[in-house]
Amino acid sequence: MKGRPINFKDFKKDWCDAMVYKPKDFDSFDQFMQDQYVIYKEDDPDAGCFEEMYNVKEFCEFFYPDADLDTHPYMIKSKAFNSKHVKGLIDLINRQIN
Repeated sequence: MKGRPINFKDFKKDWCDAMVYKPKDFDSFDQFMQDQYVIYKEDDPDAGCFEEMYNVKEFCEFFYPDADLDTHPYMIKSKAFNSKHVKGLIDLINRQIN
């Protein structure tokens, strides 16, 4: 839902639900999440705040449309299922769930 206040824990959960990612490829996944959360919550007097305009999934789609696991440690799940990474990503997702 757009415009709802969100804490870091919920942001991280929603981000992880929207993205396929390889935590081992991040130097510091928690720091990356903190940085993304700050961007999401930051209020720009001219542009507004992402939190007020987008839910976390939409935020990810806005920032990571070209992210591919060949070049990034993360990728939008909906795009990943239509990519060459499908088999490997399905295995990765299953490991995250289990």
